[in-house]
Amino acid sequence: MRTWALGLALLGLVACGPAAAPGPATAAATPADALDLKPYAGAYYADFVSAPHMERFAPENLGLDGEALARFQNAMQVQSPAPLAAGGGSQALVFQGCRAHACPEAVAVLAVDAATGSVFVGVRDEKGQTVLKGDDRLEALLDATSPTQRWSDPVSWEGPPPAPAP
Repeated sequence: MRTWALGLALLGLVACGPAAAPGPATAAATPADALDLKPYAGAYYADFVSAPHMERFAPENLGLDGEALARFQNAMQVQSPAPLAAGGGSQALVFQGCRAHACPEAVAVLAVDAATGSVFVGVRDEKGQTVLKGDDRLEALLDATSPTQRWSDPVSWEGPPPAPAP
């Protein structure tokens, strides 16, 4: 009887095949995506992306194709200090710029979601108004907190102040 049980166990091992080698460890999603953006309120985009751990928001790291990247950089030549936009439970740091000799005809907007680290990037220029990297939640926040109700207008987002932490 023991021989039969041992044979069955060996058959089970053979049927399953060799044990799979462990693969590379994958990074688990962590709350590290949540960002404390308050220290960057009033900062310029160039300074923000130069800060430690913020290089992922630099133009070349946004995942834009060549033409979109050029449009964004061209329309972000003259930068404004970034306000925090807040509303509906969302908060984002909003960077805005315009082209040096075509402000406000050519504008760029980049918003960073404090909760998720996701990004919205939009440009309005001679080629039209274009969302280069969309995020519905951020776009809704930008529209709701802009005095003109449009992300593409060259105005500062003030939005209501964030609720105090409990």
